[in-house]
Amino acid sequence: VSTQSTGFDAISEQIANVGVESAELLHEVIGLIFDKALMEPKFGRMYAYLCANLDDAMPQFDSKVDGDERKETFKRGLLQRCQKEFAAKPDWSALDSLEGDERAEAEYKLKLRIMGNIQFIGELHNRQLLPESVMHHCGRSLIGNDLNNPDADNIEKLCRLFTTIGKTLDSKPVGKDKAATRKQMLDQYYLAMMQLSKLQKLEPRIRFMLMDLLELRANQWKPRFDTQDPKKLAAPVSY
Repeated sequence: VSTQSTGFDAISEQIANVGVESAELLHEVIGLIFDKALMEPKFGRMYAYLCANLDDAMPQFDSKVDGDERKETFKRGLLQRCQKEFAAKPDWSALDSLEGDERAEAEYKLKLRIMGNIQFIGELHNRQLLPESVMHHCGRSLIGNDLNNPDADNIEKLCRLFTTIGKTLDSKPVGKDKAATRKQMLDQYYLAMMQLSKLQKLEPRIRFMLMDLLELRANQWKPRFDTQDPKKLAAPVSY
């Protein structure tokens, strides 16, 4: 990735110098960045780079949880926020009072946030801010226990997640003693996806997403279109 300044480094420095003097303020900063990333998934990779910069720059704070002392860090706060957002159930009932264009816009924003969250989780993993164990937890949760009766929304999120992290997981170096275990685990995911791609009860849109993902992996994760340097996408960020 190019390190030439396009405003990205300046933005990182500006946020790092806002004067974070407590764990509470640290979590507020994390929340602001997180919300921006979820509502602007096109720039998810850029926000993940921003978080990687801030992880090095932000202060740490001592805290106690259930009597145990620990450090409140930017990375820990990100993990907590990701876990909370992933576990949250979308409140579709809140849209019941809306009609027409207003309802359509609210549905779009809620769906954008849901998909933005799963993509951002993947981008944070790619920047080594979330551990691989979290990716496997998400993957297993989204696939579910019954491949004959999958949750369509979860399968769409699964596709978004593995489109984001698939190349990283396949190429991440690992010791010989763990290589076979990891390959077996990853192959299980893609075998499940292959089975799901043939499940007629899933709408065609979801099945095509699965097939596109399988094709992408078979093609060594080479996308049909080139992606931009995330640092060159820094302009839309504002605080």
